[in-house]
Amino acid sequence: MAHTKNDYRFDSKEDAQKFADAEKRSYDPSCDVYVTGPMFMDEAEIFKNIAPEKTDTYWLVGVEIYK
Repeated sequence: MAHTKNDYRFDSKEDAQKFADAEKRSYDPSCDVYVTGPMFMDEAEIFKNIAPEKTDTYWLVGVEIYK
């Protein structure tokens, strides 16, 4: 069984949602596709104990495919 996992970043929630909806329908019916998100990611909050110099915010969509 082959497995792939990819994460995609988007600037807007709307773009992320459109992508997530399209990914749910775009694969061969013999595949198991798992789409997570969109999730808002704020690196300043995620890495607050590390104090990174540059932080970013984005919408994340994860796609895992098992075939």
